[in-house]
Amino acid sequence: MQLKQSPCPSFEGVPKIQLDIMSESGVTEEVSKKLSRRELLILRALTEGASDRAIAEKLVLRESTAKKLVQNLLRKLDVRNRAQATKWARDKLGDV
Repeated sequence: MQLKQSPCPSFEGVPKIQLDIMSESGVTEEVSKKLSRRELLILRALTEGASDRAIAEKLVLRESTAKKLVQNLLRKLDVRNRAQATKWARDKLGDV
């Protein structure tokens, strides 16, 4: 079975395991202590409008697992929704 391509441009052509979002996005030490690499990757995908399904496909997870990871990230950031998470990312990280 072949996976469909994700509409999330940040994933295009990037090996799933070799994503190094910390070095390419200028993550501050404060943020890198708060969020794991996976959480940063998910946050970046959220800022680009990726769905739970798109995140799941690229991380090779079930959609329900991706949904739970997104919910956990929102809770960790103390925000209520994806729009607030995007604002948090832009405030803390600039252009992610």
